[in-house]
Amino acid sequence: MLRKSLARKISCALAMGTLLNGVPVFAAEPTFELDMITVTATRTEQTIADTPANVEIITAEEIEKGQYRNVGEALEHKTGLNIISHGYPGGASAVLINGSEKVLVLVDGRRVNLPQGVGHGGATVDLTNLISMDNIERIEVVKGGASAIYGSDAVGGVINIITKKGQEPRTTLKTGGGNFGRENYALITEGKDDKLSWYITAQKDRSGDIKTGKGARLSDTGYSGESYTLRLDRELNDKAGLSFAYENLRNEKELRGGTWSNNDQHNWDLSYRITNSANTDNSFKIYQNSSDRYGSDYEGPYTNDATINGFNYQLNSRLDAKHLLTVGYEYRQDKLDSSIYGDRSNINQGLFAQDQWQFNDQLKLNAGLRYDKNHTYGNELTPHVALNYKKNDRTNYFASWGRVFRAPGFDDLYWPHQEFNAWYDDEGNLIAPPAVFDGNPDLKPETGWSAEVGVNYHFDDSMQGKFSLFRRELHDAIDWDYTISPDGTWYWKPENVDEEKASGVEVQLTKQLSPKWRTYVGYTYMKIEKNYAGSGFVRDPNAPTDTWNVGIGYNSGNLQADIRGMAVSGRTSSNFAEKSYWVWDANVQFPVAKGYEAFLTIRNIFDKDYEEVATYPCAGRSFMLGVKRTF
Repeated sequence: MLRKSLARKISCALAMGTLLNGVPVFAAEPTFELDMITVTATRTEQTIADTPANVEIITAEEIEKGQYRNVGEALEHKTGLNIISHGYPGGASAVLINGSEKVLVLVDGRRVNLPQGVGHGGATVDLTNLISMDNIERIEVVKGGASAIYGSDAVGGVINIITKKGQEPRTTLKTGGGNFGRENYALITEGKDDKLSWYITAQKDRSGDIKTGKGARLSDTGYSGESYTLRLDRELNDKAGLSFAYENLRNEKELRGGTWSNNDQHNWDLSYRITNSANTDNSFKIYQNSSDRYGSDYEGPYTNDATINGFNYQLNSRLDAKHLLTVGYEYRQDKLDSSIYGDRSNINQGLFAQDQWQFNDQLKLNAGLRYDKNHTYGNELTPHVALNYKKNDRTNYFASWGRVFRAPGFDDLYWPHQEFNAWYDDEGNLIAPPAVFDGNPDLKPETGWSAEVGVNYHFDDSMQGKFSLFRRELHDAIDWDYTISPDGTWYWKPENVDEEKASGVEVQLTKQLSPKWRTYVGYTYMKIEKNYAGSGFVRDPNAPTDTWNVGIGYNSGNLQADIRGMAVSGRTSSNFAEKSYWVWDANVQFPVAKGYEAFLTIRNIFDKDYEEVATYPCAGRSFMLGVKRTF
């Protein structure tokens, strides 16, 4: 039955793509482009068509057209990705790749995963407070395990945010406002002389309490955030260069129940790259991520100061026409100074090597191995092998297999005992039951393997498609599970699950209907099962089985418009108000005068009442109207 159901869904996706081939619906950005350059999958530059991995790229143009508030909004309409957001604008959000929240996030190759997580769970990056969207050149998403070259956290995949370098001198001012008290102001300035370039941004974003799709007002959901970024690039000579980047991200947010939280991040990195010869280059990076979080919860005020100090070294050497060797070393120190967690620290060191072996014009083999030494959990050895076969100019196949692992985070280990009362909306409806949270210092690292096979195919010059299958198995997977007491209190605690299995399929189709019209459709089927204490595998009731992504729109140069839809279904947990839903967003941009451009963004057009995290309602219909001036 499962195979028959899956076959019907895949056939439906393919049929929709065929129909779109002949119907002049609108256009949206493509889900992927095979000629785009990516650096994340192999840590070296190559086109997607030459990469033995399932890769998605979100361009700066897509981000600008979408008017995304944060990285989570930019990712949520991509096939194979699910965003779990705590509803309101300042609520934490994380990304799931192939159903896994254990995702490594990088900014220009700098690890930004903090020792503390996003709420409870495996995610350790809050996408709502990550980086200014105006600072992003592109976002690269690599699906599937990548521990062999990136180490811990890269279980579900890797997201690498590439920032912008300064180009011709120009300055842009943006301002806008909308319902729920939304206000946004931004300044972007850039320039470049003979050997020095700069890119600077400053942004302020603020909103008040939201309403759900049912019209219920949620108090204590206000948010205020600001960001300041700087990137400097200096060419020392024709073989060497320096790059420096700095980010200051601040936010203040109200939390349910009258609590509040402030976060002040200071992140920087300094990179040096030198080409020793035509066949060899070296890169060095030192960095620091610092997050100072303070606030007040039910038990009173608290402070959490987390710091990552890191160093990366990488050597790329072209041994001959067939072999590109990459070797490197990474050092990372995680520190936490907390009034509720105590003082915690951990050091991880990693050595990795990878050979990209070009057998012939069609076949490429990637083989890699990484050794990690964790001062708390000991040693891990993670191999990886991948193939890319270019049958012709239209078709390339890819396949990969690798070991993955993730060490427990400070949240998993040391989450303090906390008791929370029930939460109600302003109409007296129960939103969340009373809950108790505790960490587990006896956790073991989770280990396993991940595999994926797929094909990229050009039907013709205007239509592309992708089909892929993935499989992941973990032992001792860390999962925050709960029990419910007779009085209705939820008791949450992380545990090592004996086994976790995830498998699924992705289908994508992109069609350029005309110079002005474009469309896409994407479908993901996913099944996640867990075996608790040898009791047998049961399906994860919180994970959707089916996700659809569709886009429609128009681009005439002066006028740009698009509509994007996302559907989630197959969740069985009764904790969700809606187990399945469709959500639609729309954007339009148009010039209003020389140098001026207006934009309108509508989220949740049909005012759908839904949740991405159980008991955390998402905002109902919202809009943002603004203007941009470039000079």
